[in-house]
Amino acid sequence: MISNDVEEFKQKFAVLVVSCDKYSDLWNPFFYFFKKHWPDCPYDIYLGSNTIDFKKDGIKMLFSGKDIDWSNSTMKIVSQLSSKYLLILLEDMFIVSPIDTSKV
Repeated sequence: MISNDVEEFKQKFAVLVVSCDKYSDLWNPFFYFFKKHWPDCPYDIYLGSNTIDFKKDGIKMLFSGKDIDWSNSTMKIVSQLSSKYLLILLEDMFIVSPIDTSKV
């Protein structure tokens, strides 16, 4: 059984993959490696982009709207999250070795 502290932390922590529509061709390979190397990720996983939706089990979409610049788009995406802690990843940084969830 998971302790209340761990459950409480899981509710405050999220994984956010920051991207944009023009890099949508990287989403499938990114999440292939993500799931391969972190299959037991217990946190909510978000993909932030401009307007293109991505249908993948366990991935929640956040949209920034028109792409003005990276920092403004990222701030629009982050402002939609209620998580206190974020692990921010970029869609072109593929995970190539196993992630130990207990160390995250």
